[in-house]
This record gives sequence, structure tokens and C-alpha cells, in this order.
Amino acid sequence: MNTDGADNLALSSVDEMRTRLEQQVAVADLGRLARSGCDLQSLFERAAQLLIDHLGADLSSVLELLPDGKSAQARAGAGALPEQCLPVAVGKTASLAGYSLAIHQPVTSSDLTRETRFALSEHMRKHSVISGVSAVIGLAPEAWGVLMAHSKTQRDFDRSEVTFVQSVANVLAAAIAQDSATREINFQALCSTAWSRASSATDLEGTIEYWSEQAESLYGWSAAEAIGQNVNALLYEPERQQDALKHFERVASGEHRAGEDRARTRDGRTLPIMISESPIHDRQGRRVGVVGITADISDRKQSEEALRASEELGRRVISSLSSLVAVLDPDGTIVMANDAWIRFAGESPGRVHARLGGNYLEATRAWATRNPDVEAGIAGLESVLAGDCDKVELEYAADGSEGRSWVLATITPLGGQGGGAIVSHSDITDLKLAQESLRQNNQYLAALHETSIALMNRLDTDDLLQAIVNRTGQLLAASDVVVYLADRGGSEMTLRVASGLSVGWKGTRLERGVGLTGRVWETEQELVVNDYQNWEGRLERYTSGGFQSAAAVPLKSGDRVLGVLGVGRCEEGRPFEAKEMSLLQGIAELVSIALDNAALYEAASAEIEDRRRAERELEERLAQQAAVTQFGREALEDLDLEDLFERVVQAAMSTLGTDSASLIGLASHGGVSVRAWAAVGPTKLLDRILNVSPSDPQVVYAMKAGAPVIVDDLEHESRFVPSPTLLEAGVKSTMGMAVQGPDAIFGTLGVQCRTSRTFSEYDANFLRALAHTVSAALRRRSAEDALLAHEERYRDLFENASDVLWVRSQEGNFISVNRAFERLTGYSREEARTLTVSRLLDSERMGDMTDLQEQLEGRDHTPFEICFVTRDGRQLELEVSNRLVYENGEAVAVQAIARDVSERQRAEKDAQERRRWQALSSAVALAVGAPMPLEAALEACGRAIVENLHCDIVRIWILDPRSQKLRLAAAAGANAPMIVPPDGIPLGRYVAGRVAATSAPEFGSDLQNDEELGEWALETGTVSHAGFPLQADGEVAGAITVFSSLKLDPSAFDGLALVVLSTEVGDSPGE
Repeated sequence: MNTDGADNLALSSVDEMRTRLEQQVAVADLGRLARSGCDLQSLFERAAQLLIDHLGADLSSVLELLPDGKSAQARAGAGALPEQCLPVAVGKTASLAGYSLAIHQPVTSSDLTRETRFALSEHMRKHSVISGVSAVIGLAPEAWGVLMAHSKTQRDFDRSEVTFVQSVANVLAAAIAQDSATREINFQALCSTAWSRASSATDLEGTIEYWSEQAESLYGWSAAEAIGQNVNALLYEPERQQDALKHFERVASGEHRAGEDRARTRDGRTLPIMISESPIHDRQGRRVGVVGITADISDRKQSEEALRASEELGRRVISSLSSLVAVLDPDGTIVMANDAWIRFAGESPGRVHARLGGNYLEATRAWATRNPDVEAGIAGLESVLAGDCDKVELEYAADGSEGRSWVLATITPLGGQGGGAIVSHSDITDLKLAQESLRQNNQYLAALHETSIALMNRLDTDDLLQAIVNRTGQLLAASDVVVYLADRGGSEMTLRVASGLSVGWKGTRLERGVGLTGRVWETEQELVVNDYQNWEGRLERYTSGGFQSAAAVPLKSGDRVLGVLGVGRCEEGRPFEAKEMSLLQGIAELVSIALDNAALYEAASAEIEDRRRAERELEERLAQQAAVTQFGREALEDLDLEDLFERVVQAAMSTLGTDSASLIGLASHGGVSVRAWAAVGPTKLLDRILNVSPSDPQVVYAMKAGAPVIVDDLEHESRFVPSPTLLEAGVKSTMGMAVQGPDAIFGTLGVQCRTSRTFSEYDANFLRALAHTVSAALRRRSAEDALLAHEERYRDLFENASDVLWVRSQEGNFISVNRAFERLTGYSREEARTLTVSRLLDSERMGDMTDLQEQLEGRDHTPFEICFVTRDGRQLELEVSNRLVYENGEAVAVQAIARDVSERQRAEKDAQERRRWQALSSAVALAVGAPMPLEAALEACGRAIVENLHCDIVRIWILDPRSQKLRLAAAAGANAPMIVPPDGIPLGRYVAGRVAATSAPEFGSDLQNDEELGEWALETGTVSHAGFPLQADGEVAGAITVFSSLKLDPSAFDGLALVVLSTEVGDSPGE
């Protein structure tokens, strides 16, 4: 028997068991080390060495996942891997560590060089790493890092080895969690040391993690509001946050900070504080945060402020040390001075009074005799020394070896009970020079602005250019200014406007490229020549006593050069500077714009004049149309005809501009003479016009013509014989138009002129329109007369009609009523006008209001019936026919004709009642007489009552002689169960019992409030009831009860008792 294999297997099992026990012991020792308070770094290094010792690995590492979640940093390692502290990428496919973190499980690889799940890092490949195993430190999803072991030889990591790696990782995870809890406890303990002060704690980024109650009270933010915010953004204004961040970063890097600061509160106040900040370390000595302790020092700062106020004198002197500063006693004696003052006072023997011990007031008075500007300061100095003034300032000029300078003297009270003053002299020469330069620049701009206004307001070209020349010479101190304008052909320029020496050359021409202005025209660029006499392109006319410096700029409109603006100076040493050229260029741009405007103005003048002429003609036409429209409107209104005639002839004369106008109508008796309805003009002319005979050929011609008759020259008229009367009156031109009356020619409307003129087509149309207006007024008057006669006839018919007539408004108010209305309703006309139609209607008889409203408003022309309630309360039955009354196409009222149909309706109602009771009697008689049981006969009677009396429920009750109770014998109508005792209704109970007990009918319309049947009535919707006794041989035999969901009319049941009594129900009460 071969036992070698068995022995080897046994040995292998023993070795494997020993290895596992050693691994378990190592894990247990590592756990005890973690619980003993060992720092994490030592624990990490011990764990890495365990993997080397118990797995036989070549290297191992403990990786911590960095905050970015994309890489991990080695916290500890063992073996020969120099690059083990480099960051490791932890993407799922980036590395063994990343893949293990991604799936959150242990991962093994026997050959990393052929691995397809993830990549082998370059530094691992460099050191010939072949196999590896990894386990995650911490629970998902908040993993802390990865524990890994690698081998340079290919090997497989079995399950026990993977379990060992994961166990070590779990021990590390537990230690990390314990360390985090310990740091939190230490943090709370640290914060508690500042319990009496406002304290806070942040992480290394400045995010607040702790905020004490004292901090809440001091700053105003609650802990819930502060925690999670950045401490610098919360407590500092935006402009101070950068400095606060620098202080915080130094503390976060390990420094301690203590001192004063200012912080803001929730209500916006700025609070002076004493602050102490220190870094927070964990057990491994790593900085994990910053703790700050602050205290309010407002009271102390106020005390310091009071102290600074007492030192104001020293600070004021110190602040003036850059100037000449001296302190005076109340008498003006100089008791203190700075170095600058002492040097100034010692430079000249004449300044002896300005030295220490001298009297500054006397020195100032002496100085004022030489410099009048200083005299104004004497009174100010005396006022300050006397305590009557808080401050005096004086500017004055001083001449020295280096020229003129300017000084600002400031005198202020010394303060305190002793009095005195502080005097300072400051050199403000640079400021004054800057102000002078600014003033000159403002003058340039103001002049440029005035030039712009002048250019915009002058549209005449010559005046415009002369204004430019004058203003440019003033602005640039130029002796000569010229303006050349290019000719239309573009080959030459003409000197249009000039000043100085150039005035004599106005009108001369210059070719392109010749002289300074010709060169600018050619190049289209500005040109400056500051030595004109030696310039090769100079003009000979300026060489003798001419320009020393000259400049020119083009005048452009778009891409086209309109001309050139040039300036020259005869004064030597005055070149044209860049600032002046900029000003000249600005003037040239304004000139170009103004020239364009002037050209447009000249080109548009003719068009504007044509438009004005057309506008005048249009205004005349509009005036004519307005007059015609006005007279047309007045002709349709209630205007007196003679007043209209006078206004028409006045409008004809004033609008057409004639000497006179007239409206002459023929007399009604055959046209024997004429009548002047209206005329305007000179008296002598009118006298002649009004004497024109109706048989005058000119009058006859005008009346026969269908259009205005225009006579431009009356003396040479050939269509008819001119009127001698008009010729004698000196009339030269006339225009007349026949006026058509209602049935025939009414007369003529004409205008006359003593001067020859031509009437236009517009004039003729205007006169025609006026004539038509008069014709319309005549027709309207004729129609009104006819209408008045017709209305009189209508009024007589309306008043005396036998039927009721009324007219009401669309709102329903009576407008007018006739005598029949008054007689039948009892309301007078005055009373009726205060009423409406709906007010007189019987509210219980109105029915469907929609249909009735349409009928009352006249929209439905079908005759209809309504019921009026008269003044004495009677019901008046009327049959009404309506029609709408229109005005200008719009319905304005309703006219009604009504006839009293009360008697007819009463007869029809009686006939209807007779037919209904005959039908009911026949139905009851038929039911009783038919060979059928009593109950069937009674049910037939009930159905007949329901059908003919239009009720919902009928119950017939029979009285039991023995029990004296009513039992239900028959029912008809709605099958609604009634609440009654099961053994019958006693006499006096319910409707049937009450009717049988009293032998009298009963009606009611409020059954829902009945004590016995109210609940049943509410459930069934029953409103009204009626009850009638049944009698036989003079005794009560039962009762009939009727119920309805509507109100019952008692009159409708008047014959029911007769029907019942006339019907032979039986021979005895029992039957």
C-alpha cells in the first residue's frame, strides 16, 4: 500500500490549517491593536506588512479614496515599490483598485498583464507585477479606500487568502469609523472650552460645522441657519472677504491667529470683536478644521474712540505736515510750527513776523499791503481766534523766483479751553493749472457747441460759410480762414468765403493739387505746414508778409469731397498743435453736415413752395367742403329757413371771395316778380341786384340750366343778353345756379364780382353743393308740413279708438296711452307714464317669461293674451298685438293694440268646466254602473278623478261602521305608500279622518308642514291636498283624498261633491 500521497495530502492539510490559524491570529492581533487606541497611520503600516508576511506577496498598499472620487492616494505600503505614494486612478476600468471599488467586492487576478476587466497601471507594469488581490475598506456606498497585495510571480489567490485580505480591510474600516467618532467627541470637547464666548468650528474649506448658543446671541444667526455656510461669506462684507480668506488659510495651514477684527451681524451692523482662531488636529496630527472664539469689544472700542478724540490736536497737526503748519495762541502769536514753516520763515528777512514767537496776525496785515488777495483773510483769522468761526479758507497768488504759484491758506480753531488756531499753507499750483486747462477746454467745447447751433440754424449758404469763418478764426486764433467749394464738374475749387489777407482773393479758382488746400482736395487728407514760407507747395500770394503756419482739412459728404477748410497764422512760433487740428476736424465735419443741409434746403425750396401752393388750394377746397357739410347738417336739423338762406349766401361770398352773393326766389303767384330771400354785399350793388326782373334773359337762362352758369366777362357774354341792371352796377363776372324746390324751380343762387375773374371747377362744385343744400332744406320743410298734417289725423284716431292703445319704450315704460286705456285700467295718462307693462301684469298668470318677454318687446308679432290688474284690483283679460316703432333704422319703441276679452274667456272657461265635469260624471257613472266588484269600481272612479282634475294621487276610503275607522278601498295615481295605521284611520286623524269626522271638504297647500303627513309630503314632493266626504242616505260612508305636487285650485273641485252625491254607490252605508 502506497502511503506517500496520503501523507503528502495530510501534510498539505496541516500546513494549510496552520496558515489559516496564523492569519486569524494576525487579524485578531490587528483588531486588538486598533481598539487599544493606536493611531491610524501605524495601523495602516501594520496591515500592509501583514499582507507581505502572511500572503507571501512582494508588495502591498493601503489606498485612501480622495474627495474627487476619481483617484486614490497610498496612505501606507510594504515591499519594494518606490512609486507607491503616487495617486492611483480608480475608474472602473482604470485599475485593480478602481474595479474593486466599482463592484464593491474583493477582486483577484492571476495575470494582470492579460487582464481584460481593467488596466494595469504603468508603474506596476514597470516593476513586473503579475498577480494581485484587492478588498474594499468600508461599507457601500461610502467606501473609505482599498487594501491591495501584489506578486511579481504568477500565482492564484485562494478563497482563504481573499478572506484574510477582506478581514484585514474590515478591521481597518472599523478603526477608521472609531477614529471619526473620537474626533467628533474631541471636537465637541474643544468647543465646550469656549462655552462662555461665541465659538464656531469649520472644516478646512471654511464650512461651518459647529455654532454655539453664544454665537447665535452675538451674531443673530441660529445654528440651523449658520451650519453649512461659509464662515467668511457669513461674517464679512464682500469687500473684506478676500482679506478674511487669507487669514483663514494661514490658520488652516497651522498658524494661530489672535487679535481684533470687525464682523457683521444678521441685522447689518458691523461689530468690533476680539478673535482667536486655531487649527483642529486629529489623533494622527492632521489638520481637520478650524475653531474660532470671538468676543464683543464694542464697549472697549467706544472707550478707545473717546481717547482718540482727546488726541485730535496731534493728529490734525500730523496730517498737515506736508504743508506749512503753525499753531497760534489766542493773540495770534506763533507758538509751534512744523519744519516746512520754519524753513519758509527763515528764507527771507522780511518774514521775521512769521517765525516762532512772531505775531502771525501782524505778519498777515503787513503782507496784505503788498498782496490785496490776502486782505480778505485778516477778518477770517480774527474771527477764528475770537471763536466766532469754525474754519476759514483763502486762495491767493504768490510771485517767486520760479514764477507765480498759488497757495491755499486754511485756518481752524485749536480747540480746548485755551483757544488759538492752526494755520496751514498748501501749494495748489498744480491744481490751479489743471483748472485753468480745464477752463480753456470747456471754452473750446462751448464755442464748438455754439458753432454747431449756428450751423444748424443758418440755411443760406453764404451766411452759413461766413459764420463758419468767423467762429473758426476765434477758436483757433487764426489770422486767415478760407473755405473752398468744389465746382460741379470737379476740376476746380472756388474760394467762396475768406477772412484776413485772403478776403481779397474771394472768387478765385484753384486746381486740384495746387497749394495747401489743393493738396488736401487731391489727397482727401488733412495737412499741417508749420513753416509755410519754406514749404515747396506754397502759393506766391502768401509769401510776402503771409502765413508762418497753415493747416487744412477736407469737407466730406460720404465719399465725396465738397471742399476744403483752411486756416493760417502770420504770427511766428505759433504752430498748429494736434489738439487744434482735432478741433478743426470737428468743425469740418459740422460744416459738411451743414453744407448738405443747405444744399437740401435749396433743392427743396421749390418743392416746398409747390406743396404750399397745393396746400392752400386744398385748404380752400376743405373749407368749401366743411361749409357744405355744415349747411347740409343744418338743413336736416330744425333750423329756420331764412336763417339758413342768409348763412348760405354769406358762405358763398366769403369762401369764393366775391363782392356779393344772393338767393333770389320766385313769388308763388306765377313768377310775376322776384323776392330776395337773402343777399350780402355793398348796399348799392344789392339794390341793383334785387331789381333784376324774373324775365331777365340771364335769370331765365340760369333757371333753365342744370349746372352752374359761369360768366367770366359779363360785358362780352354771348349765350344770353347780359342783364343791364348788373352791367350798370359794374359787375364783371358772375356765377349762378338754379335752386330746385319741392315741385318746381325755387329761384337762383348767385355770386357777383366787380373785377374780372375765372371761377374754377371747384368753385362751381361748391356753389352747386350750396344750391343742393337749399333744395334739401326746402324739401324737408315741405315734408315736415305734410307730416304735421298726418300726425294730427293719427292723433285723432289714437285718442278716439275703442280698443286699448299704448306706446311704450324698449325698457317697458308707458310713453302714451289713449282714453280707452284710462277707462278700462283706471289709471290716468300721468299715472301711466310712471308705470311699466310688467307692473300691471298679473304675476300668477305670467307663465313662460321668455316667450312673454319676446311678445311684449314686439319681436313676436303673433297676437297673445295677457292679464292686467286694474287700479281697483280687477283682472283685465287682454288680447294684444305689438309692432316695433323704428327711427333711423333702429327700434326705439313698441306700439300695442289691445282688446278686452274678459267676457269671451269667462264663457270659454265655463264651457271647458262643463265639459270636464260631464266627462268626470260619465266616467264615475260608468264605473259604478258596470258589473264589477266595489273596489274595482272605486279604483275606476279614482282614475277618472286623476285624469280629469289633474292631480297626482287619489285615495278612496270606506268607513267601517263597527270600528268607526276608515280603510283604504281604492287608490289611483302615483304609487306612493302612505303613513297610516295598519288597522285603519280613526275619525279625526289625517286628512281622510278629519273630512269624515266633520263631513266637510278640506283644502290645503302646506302639507309639508302637517304634523302627521309632513315627513311623507317632503319625501314625495307633495305640496297641496283636498278631501271630500262620501255620504249615503245622509250618513258618512267614507272619504276621498287628493294630493298634488302643485297648488290645487279649490274652484276646480266645486262639482266633485255633486258628482259623488249624484252617484248611487249603495243602498246603505255598509254597502
